[in-house]
Amino acid sequence: MSKLDNTFGQQTVSQQQREEKIRRVFKLVAPRYDLMSFATHWIWKRFFVNFIDFKSTDIIVDLTGGTADIARKLVSKGANVIVVDPSVESN
Repeated sequence: MSKLDNTFGQQTVSQQQREEKIRRVFKLVAPRYDLMSFATHWIWKRFFVNFIDFKSTDIIVDLTGGTADIARKLVSKGANVIVVDPSVESN
């Protein structure tokens, strides 16, 4: 257990409270993310997909897959991708 396991910002919270608070923030931010980032994340995602060098035998693991948009782009280029995302709000 790390020091961060019982904190949320400057508050000391239980691990369950921390998880609830993180999920609440995610739920509030997710629908506005495109606007908040001025869509720059799409530029970075496109750059990443074009930059990454992989062999057809490699397995790429996306640990914060969300909508799996990056994974789908990589698969279309021949990659083997496993998408993992612990958030229940993911598609």
